[in-house]
Amino acid sequence: KVLLRCLRYLLLVVLGVVQVGLVAAGLALPLVRLYDRVHVDVRGVSYASDQQTEYSVVKMVQDLFHEPAGRVLGTLTLALVVVVPLLKWAGILVLWVVAPGCRMAKAWFALLHPLDTRDVLLVTLLVLCLRIRTTTEGLSQGYASMKLAVGDLPGFYLTLAGLVLDYLVLAVGLPILRSRPRGPRSYSPLPTAPVP
Repeated sequence: KVLLRCLRYLLLVVLGVVQVGLVAAGLALPLVRLYDRVHVDVRGVSYASDQQTEYSVVKMVQDLFHEPAGRVLGTLTLALVVVVPLLKWAGILVLWVVAPGCRMAKAWFALLHPLDTRDVLLVTLLVLCLRIRTTTEGLSQGYASMKLAVGDLPGFYLTLAGLVLDYLVLAVGLPILRSRPRGPRSYSPLPTAPVP
């Protein structure tokens, strides 16, 4: 029984370390790629631009902060997509290491999980990739096209893996998140009968 408890504790610590690593790597590595192509010919002068830009969540937040109108959205993205997931899993990891079986891990997870919006970000990016697959505008002197893709970027898959692990923890309800109180139950000296 002690060996099983130690193995479970070790599994939870490893799970916490993996999750913190997935969250951090998913936020820092490229998540989406934007292909931008413009070809214009005006009075015999040609202008062509083919650009490819990769964005991570951190780069998106930085770019939002450069625009005066984007600061509110940048602050929300920073808080709900970057800070909350890192706080959630770093806090749970610390609680698992410091006080295994502590009910605070469950409370911490229950408090911060609804605020973690990485899933909303991924779904939004997928919808944008499907809707803006290839947008080509015919100009009188040329054309412009834009393509958004997530297919081969590590940040997308690491963030997705972190979310799957999040939902597995939520669905399975690991024992640490369903910990039972230790020791005798405390009873209130106040009467529990309803007051007429």
